[in-house]
Amino acid sequence: MLLEQIIADGLNPKKKTANEYASACPTCGGRDRFVIFLGKETYWCRQCEKKGDALQYLRDFHGMSYPDAAQAVGKELSQDWKTNSKPTDVFNKVTEKSQPRKPQPEAWQVKAEGCIKFSVEALRDNIETLNWLLKKRGITQETAERFRLGWLDHNFFLKKSDWGLETDGKKMFFPSGLVIPWENKRLRVRRNDPGEYGRYYVVPGSNSAPYLIGTLHETTAIIVESELDAILLSQEITRNIFIVALGSSSIKPDSDLLEKLSSCPVVLVALDTDKAGAKASQWWLENISNSCRTITPKKYGKDITEAFINGLDLNAWLSACLELYCENGTAGMAANFDKDLI
Repeated sequence: MLLEQIIADGLNPKKKTANEYASACPTCGGRDRFVIFLGKETYWCRQCEKKGDALQYLRDFHGMSYPDAAQAVGKELSQDWKTNSKPTDVFNKVTEKSQPRKPQPEAWQVKAEGCIKFSVEALRDNIETLNWLLKKRGITQETAERFRLGWLDHNFFLKKSDWGLETDGKKMFFPSGLVIPWENKRLRVRRNDPGEYGRYYVVPGSNSAPYLIGTLHETTAIIVESELDAILLSQEITRNIFIVALGSSSIKPDSDLLEKLSSCPVVLVALDTDKAGAKASQWWLENISNSCRTITPKKYGKDITEAFINGLDLNAWLSACLELYCENGTAGMAANFDKDLI
């Protein structure tokens, strides 16, 4: 869980021993000062001294409260926390531990909005990146504008206090690359030059909730891993759909999202066609009764974007998936598609 989250946050841990990985620190940078101990599921930075488990990691680097972080890692809250918390509507075993994620600090939202506007303007003038988006991701300039994709041509180091974050004497790092915002709740950057640090980077203070496209009134939901996959689906699919991009296969829904998905007659779990995607899909199949594992044909590619670039008609693919679901008449029936991958 801890290592998966660190990788999802855009770091690129390198294996040092059988049970130890090292990477740059999300706070103070460096190359290998941030140590991850697999056996203990803990981390420690030799420079800034931040340390803890997966729960503390979410608090340190995602700005989450203790209850939200506990929910994200599946930790049961103590009786004191339960007694002091507000009652919620519980409709199944999953939502008993799920609470909506809190909004970002107002200062963070204001700064994020400014960053989005700045990067959107920069992308309009970046023909090379626009061509890459079209040829390699299938995303048109019109779609990029609609979802406010942006571009930063160099790294930034900003004051954490300006963003409403706790100060520790270190600057807030903001790498160059493609900016993928979700409203003013999260900023993820696809690095222009990842080097040893991983392709994707989540700006400190960002909300870890999944990226959503659509409304409660849609009839079909599709769960994918990448925000860019979700944006491409929204661009290409002609029928009404509700799209959920997890950002990382380890991310789970809060009670609000779970309720939205439960209101959809069909939930297609279209995580990547690989072992990680197969394993992560099992949780959704087991916890959402109307879910169904759906994959892209191997001859086209392991994910939505790769399959589209290689010629898969996404509308025909979706129609075939729904027909298969209706013919079988049961949710979760496509789990066997992954039996050779798990």
